[in-house]
Amino acid sequence: MARARPPFGASPLRGNRFTMMSLQTLNWIGSLTGMVGAVMVAINAGYRVTGYGFGVFSFSAAVWIISGLLQGESALTVQYLVLLAINLFGVYRWLVLKPAAASAD
Repeated sequence: MARARPPFGASPLRGNRFTMMSLQTLNWIGSLTGMVGAVMVAINAGYRVTGYGFGVFSFSAAVWIISGLLQGESALTVQYLVLLAINLFGVYRWLVLKPAAASAD
């Protein structure tokens, strides 16, 4: 007899207490690094700090992608995949392109 498929968005971790605690820790890491990245970008302390802020944002997005996949949250996963792409563009713009433009001034 075939196994019943879990409902769409159902967490493969539901009921596993240790894993749920680890997931909560993962979510806190994603939240805190997101806040740190936001502050680093918002203070606009130069291209290097802003670029590293986008790097911290990228790390946060990657953590949220993992969390979304583990929880079966497709909307969260897709949202942070898009944000990861935007943040990686920010890293490229501020850490790769900006120094070349700044030295030309």
